[in-house]
Formats: sequence, structure tokens, C-alpha cells
Amino acid sequence: LVTMFLVGCATMKLPGQSGANSILQRDASQMVMLLESVEDNTCKQSKIVNTEIVDYPKNPGKDPWTERWTVDRCGKLVYYRVGFTPSPGGGTDFGVQLWN
Repeated sequence: LVTMFLVGCATMKLPGQSGANSILQRDASQMVMLLESVEDNTCKQSKIVNTEIVDYPKNPGKDPWTERWTVDRCGKLVYYRVGFTPSPGGGTDFGVQLWN
């Protein structure tokens, strides 16, 4: 349900201080929630409750940065590392993994 909601929301703004624009937040949050459903398929109400930049880019818009996204998994907080890399051809690539 959460993933379906995020797909339809083109201009979302996640809580916290993500450096990603709303479209990039939407795209990365879909991946986070997909991984979340694989990590624990018993919790049907996981949601992203915070974003924070942990590794700032030296040159914003040109250099990569890393964020820690916090997910409330049915009362348990879990963290995801979301890495953003500006693409030389335009746009921004991202990768998501569980933060151990």
C-alpha cells in the first residue's frame, strides 16, 4: 500500500533534510520501501520517518553524497544508506542498502 501511494505522489517531501529533490525522493523511497518489504514482509505499515545527509558533497550538483533514511518498521527503527551520484549526462543516480 505504501509503495502504491508513493508511485502516485509526484511531488512528495520526506521528513528530515534530504538533499534530493521531490522526484528523486519519490524514486529512492520506492526502492527503500521495496527493500523494506523484502527485509520484513510481516510489517505492512513501514514508513520513512526521517532523512539526513551524513556525507555532504564537496561540490553540490557535481559530487556524490550519502544520506541515512530512517524507517519505522511497525515500531522498530531501521536505517537505510541512500547514495546519490550526479550523472555526467544529467540527472542523479542512486543506490540503496540496509545500513548495518
